[in-house]
Amino acid sequence: MLSLLFPNPVTSQMLIVIDVLLVAILFYQIYMNIAHTRTLPVIKGAIILVSLAVISRFLNLITINFILGKISEILVIAIIILFPSEIRRGLYNIGRTRLWGMLFQMNNKYSSEIIEAVKTLSAGRIGALIIIERHDELDNIINSGIHIDSAIKAELLVCLFYKNNPLHDGAVIIRRDRVLSASCIIPNLTNRTNLPSRYGTRHRAAIGLSEQTDSFIIIVSEETGDIAAAYNSEFFPKQTYTNLESLLLSLSEQKNAKESEKKK
Repeated sequence: MLSLLFPNPVTSQMLIVIDVLLVAILFYQIYMNIAHTRTLPVIKGAIILVSLAVISRFLNLITINFILGKISEILVIAIIILFPSEIRRGLYNIGRTRLWGMLFQMNNKYSSEIIEAVKTLSAGRIGALIIIERHDELDNIINSGIHIDSAIKAELLVCLFYKNNPLHDGAVIIRRDRVLSASCIIPNLTNRTNLPSRYGTRHRAAIGLSEQTDSFIIIVSEETGDIAAAYNSEFFPKQTYTNLESLLLSLSEQKNAKESEKKK
């Protein structure tokens, strides 16, 4: 078909190269979206089954090929039923043009408030878990906590996590430009086994949430004061104030630029 549309041999070779590159990018995106998630072992199992089915067909093993074929059909449906959030997040990530684009809706003022709060929390070794909601709504987690609905202020964030505050145990949820809820419970921890023992429930909860939603989570360690972040199933330990501030500011600029384009 390609030879009919593009008779030039050079053009046909370029199309083959493009075809291979597109397939490579597709598989890379799929892997990046399922790596370190509970979906990866299932995908590995599916690949093994498909490989066995191909081998059995090549060897003309009729019975085993029939059984593996039926299992593969059921497995596809099972994956869709068991992992809807992972599939939704994966499709969303594939459609993004930038990794950190439009992370959340806030301006530089609110980014600075968060950074100031993190500085104080880190210096005082006050444990904190700040969740910034993106496109995936966190209503179930928000409803598990105490409703706040206040402007983003560094002093408020520090007070919420202060040890003598009854709301300090749990996560704070930020939606757009509001501190929406405090003392929230994250239902699922990550199942990763390769995390160092120094990372406790707070870090595992953050990573677990990043595996299931597109939220951006900031963690402050109560033991060391170290700052970490979790996003898109990735864990970023030992973040400096400068790194975190640069990230938040760049995200705000991207959001403002995109809003300006829409107005035009």
